[in-house]
Amino acid sequence: MAATRKSSQMWLLDKAPEPDILGSRLPSREQVFLFFMYQHHVFKKTVPDSVSATSEKLKAIWGKAKLTTKTDANIRKKSPKSVRGYQALKKIGTGKTDGAELKRKIWKGDLEDLFDISSADVLERRDILDEDKSFLISQREDRSSSSMAGVRCCRSGEKGKKKRKPLRSFGKNRKRRLSRRLKRNAYWRRSPIRDLAFPHRLLHRRKMRTATSRHRQQNYPGEHQQTSCP
Repeated sequence: MAATRKSSQMWLLDKAPEPDILGSRLPSREQVFLFFMYQHHVFKKTVPDSVSATSEKLKAIWGKAKLTTKTDANIRKKSPKSVRGYQALKKIGTGKTDGAELKRKIWKGDLEDLFDISSADVLERRDILDEDKSFLISQREDRSSSSMAGVRCCRSGEKGKKKRKPLRSFGKNRKRRLSRRLKRNAYWRRSPIRDLAFPHRLLHRRKMRTATSRHRQQNYPGEHQQTSCP
């Protein structure tokens, strides 16, 4: 017996419409197509409403990847292209001609590609990190080669790392620093700039000198008398 297609499955794809675009990669054309058909057939939305819901979903996914997108008008123009191709193939039906089979193969092959809504200058913008640009390039070439989860995990690990302060070196370097500090302090004590900066200290020092000299003259008068040589 030939396998029969379920009522929920779509013709030519044998897949049911999806209520959400899941995964850690940028969406493919097939995912966008199934999400649009779910909005249109299951929710019974009009085509413009389904297109707007699809564009909002795509912008949210591109926002997670930190990538700039096209304008809303351009996204809405691009969203129903796969739907129009699907409707054209349904009109042809299950034709067994070479041209009909070739059109079906081309349409199904295009569904595996990335549904790219990034802006034209996304790779030239300075506000986008190089990691995000390389992620977009890898998604354009092969969607299975990278994922947003890997990029985010790498960044969270980099943010978690704290910069360690360099350890203080002991031994000769420490002795050199101490000697420089002592020399600097000694020069500052003898420096006339210090006396100009702090005049009260200079006055206090002069008073202390006069006081000590008077004290010595009163208590030790013999020290100040000049002894004559015989």
